[in-house]
Amino acid sequence: MDNVFLSKPLIWFRRLFQSALLVLTVSLVPCMVFWFRTGNSRGLRENVDSDRDGVWIQVNNRTVSVENFLIFMISVDYQPDMEEEALKAFAVAARSSLYAHLNRYLREAEDSDSGTETAEEKRQELTTVNAGELGVKYYEPGRMACAFGEAAEPEGRDHWSDLYRYVKKAVELTGGQYLTYDAGTAAPVDALWHGYSAGNTRFYEGNLTGEDDGISLYSPQLKSMDGKDGQLTRAVTITVYSRRELAELLWEIPGTEDILEGKKNLSSYIIIESRDSSGYIEEISLGNRKMTGEEAAQLLQVSSGCFYVSDLSGGSLKIMTFGSGSGYGMSLAGASVMASRGGDYREILEYYFPVCQVNNFSSFRTE
Repeated sequence: MDNVFLSKPLIWFRRLFQSALLVLTVSLVPCMVFWFRTGNSRGLRENVDSDRDGVWIQVNNRTVSVENFLIFMISVDYQPDMEEEALKAFAVAARSSLYAHLNRYLREAEDSDSGTETAEEKRQELTTVNAGELGVKYYEPGRMACAFGEAAEPEGRDHWSDLYRYVKKAVELTGGQYLTYDAGTAAPVDALWHGYSAGNTRFYEGNLTGEDDGISLYSPQLKSMDGKDGQLTRAVTITVYSRRELAELLWEIPGTEDILEGKKNLSSYIIIESRDSSGYIEEISLGNRKMTGEEAAQLLQVSSGCFYVSDLSGGSLKIMTFGSGSGYGMSLAGASVMASRGGDYREILEYYFPVCQVNNFSSFRTE
């Protein structure tokens, strides 16, 4: 019973106040939980004081700083069991790659026909870059934010909370550090990485700094190196396809139209032409079409371009695949093995990128 000494207006006001307080409490509790889980009271909103070279990145309808965009890049290949030093090495490699892609994009934009604009005027206008035009893999912020929502399973929310916190910490601890090919230049290297190697990493020679330089990740004398992955059971996967399943995968490839007729062994449709010194396929023929091992791996839905095919009794095809990813650059699993044995992130980077040096940010724009 309400206090008899309170007038009706006061009783009504007290009830209204109690209801408002209850609504406010219910609304704030999820926000407080999110704050403590992520260590960021603004959730996935970005810091506004960490942009690089005055450039921001547009992701859908939101603008994020270069450093915060790294979180969305790293999250694509992040491994839940990564050691902290390995994650820091990954952050430096990813930042270097992002700087290289930004540098190429900005250089091409500045060199394009601008009419009456000078190069300096165009440079000043290039403050926001669309993420989709950079040629890098990343998670959209909305996709990550959904993992925190009530629709996600609790285990999933915990995983993404940890991921965001750990990756953000690695990015902050290595702030502004990236790889260069020559200590005397600020040109960032388009560093490469993969999940785990097929035993040895691959020799790479290509356009790593945005110039037609043909520099390699390793010296010419070092064509490949131990991936440092250790004896990983997940490094070998076996996939079996029936005749119909293979036909569905290759139906657009010329020369595979007769798979269902059953006149030839399935392995005859997959001819490996050449491999590199690490076992990865350099050239392969699927039907009448030649392609790289990576292209074939994507069509066959296997984890890397280091695979072997054989026929099984009953007419099925077995594909044995080693490693995950391209095999170029740093093995993320190998980096974790090195970190677990006491290696710090600089030692990891020095091992996987022996011709590169760690530089501190001054500008990712090079003339």
